[in-house]
Amino acid sequence: MSPFSSISLIHLALVSVGGAVQQTPKAPPKAPILRIEAGGHTSSVTSIAVDPAGKFVITASNDKSARVWELPSLKLVRVLRPPLGLTPEEGKLNAVALSPNGKIAAVGGWTGVEWDESNSVYMFDVSTGRIVQRFAGLPNAIDSLAFSRDGLRLAVGLADGGLRVLNAADGSLLVQDDMYSDAINSLDFDLHGQLVTCSEDGSVRIYNDQGSLRALVARPPGSRPEGVAFSPDGTRVAVGDATKASVVVLSGSNLQEEFTANTEGLGASVQNVAWSPDGTSLSAAASATNSDHRFIVRTWSEGGNGVSKDVAVAGNTVLALAYTPAGGLVFSAGDGFGTMSAAGEVKRVDLPIADLSDLGTHFRLTKDGGQVWFSYRAHGKEPVSFSTTARTIVSDPVEDARLAAAPPKRETAGFKVTDWFDNQHPKMNGTPITLDPFEVSESLAILPDGGGFVLGTEWYVRSFGSDGSAKWKIDTHGSAMSVNISGDGRLVVVAYGDGTVRWHRVRDGKELLALYAHPDKKRWVIWTPSGYYDCSPDGENLFGWSVNNGADLAAGFYPPSSLRSRYYRPDVISRILSSMDEAAAVRDANAHRKS
Repeated sequence: MSPFSSISLIHLALVSVGGAVQQTPKAPPKAPILRIEAGGHTSSVTSIAVDPAGKFVITASNDKSARVWELPSLKLVRVLRPPLGLTPEEGKLNAVALSPNGKIAAVGGWTGVEWDESNSVYMFDVSTGRIVQRFAGLPNAIDSLAFSRDGLRLAVGLADGGLRVLNAADGSLLVQDDMYSDAINSLDFDLHGQLVTCSEDGSVRIYNDQGSLRALVARPPGSRPEGVAFSPDGTRVAVGDATKASVVVLSGSNLQEEFTANTEGLGASVQNVAWSPDGTSLSAAASATNSDHRFIVRTWSEGGNGVSKDVAVAGNTVLALAYTPAGGLVFSAGDGFGTMSAAGEVKRVDLPIADLSDLGTHFRLTKDGGQVWFSYRAHGKEPVSFSTTARTIVSDPVEDARLAAAPPKRETAGFKVTDWFDNQHPKMNGTPITLDPFEVSESLAILPDGGGFVLGTEWYVRSFGSDGSAKWKIDTHGSAMSVNISGDGRLVVVAYGDGTVRWHRVRDGKELLALYAHPDKKRWVIWTPSGYYDCSPDGENLFGWSVNNGADLAAGFYPPSSLRSRYYRPDVISRILSSMDEAAAVRDANAHRKS
């Protein structure tokens, strides 16, 4: 019997009957956590780090994993799994950095705060996927990381709380600078040990090899430096800007401006910058898109002062850039990552999830909620329908009058919700609806009887009464891209940013079922919160259980095939939406087995 079977099966059994799992205070949860595992990231790839030898690249993601990919094939080699928590934020990764010898990957983000009340950097052994050290006690989320070229120091840029430079061997504090008023979104070391940072507070700073502030420059009012990088010889610093299409090249010694690259046609912002290994080319990722709505990377010759070439690389914002030793680029974006050769040839690894954004009237339900219509691509492209009773998925289905969308207006509702799409300030009958600061409303559905409405946001699904009173809210799995309510008023069905469709009870928001349909249009898996599942013949290992091993060790992962005899229960799945309760469905299915 595997360690998972002997230890974690106990936790699974407790969860499946609704029992509480005891855990040590200030420790990651012990109960297994259900996760999609489809061989790639399922959320934005926020950061990348290229092996100095050019053999692999590591990607970090908001899906709470980092992954090692072989270069140039982009074949997945290994998954680096930090401990996970129960909140949507815990475990999200914003940054990754590689030691100069390529052996250690430092990753961080919203990491460890759920049990430590402070954040941690996890130091992974790249060859094994083990966490070899954890540097805890950081006062806020980690937005950026960089190793010094000698591998002795690790710079940590925080979302709030400034800069920390740690001893890379033991995590002891070497430098602390709290004189930042906003996030440090990018930092870089040069060959001589100097460190450059840029912050959303508008500042660019250089520290000498002893960590003392050497130079500081504030960009013009209203600007926001978004990416910063030393040239290979350390003589220059390139800086992008999130508020306008600007790439400025500064002196690497005193931050005096030397020249501005030609950014005509690059849109409204520049997300990040990178120098080629020989310093002759400078690249930047922009908000501009081509005629096919693909986001552009621009590369200039002569270190940014020469002619430029644009290459469209992604269908979403490019979030990180890095050069390989051979002179090619690696990029990451909201929809995956990939490589771009010096000749402009692009190779991509897309997120293995359905793009459920902007479904609108393409997100439909039958009256009982048992059949759903959605699509693999945005705006209703490549439609598909799924039946929870037959458990079949049909591509390019014929129109079916039984499937209804969720119109945002109903004449019988007696109220009107406005300003709800992509807005922080939705209103009901002209009165603001209270959301959290910076929470963005994305989707709306009104109860069939006009008794209230459900609002999907980036962070929550919220239910309100017809008088505007808050009924309940639940955490999302990525943004709540679309919401719909079954015609019988029992179910809220949500299309989430992680590519899943999930069924919730209208009365309290309790999740009943989750569906993941792979973009290959063949494989799918549907499961309950406790892990009972059904799947296509080749879809069994598309999800599994992440099991924490404490705060200082990497999490384990176990596919459902290891527990098939216990949790493969199509009979339970088929009863969930009729019983509206998982425990009742299990009891009924078990009784039917015995009869």
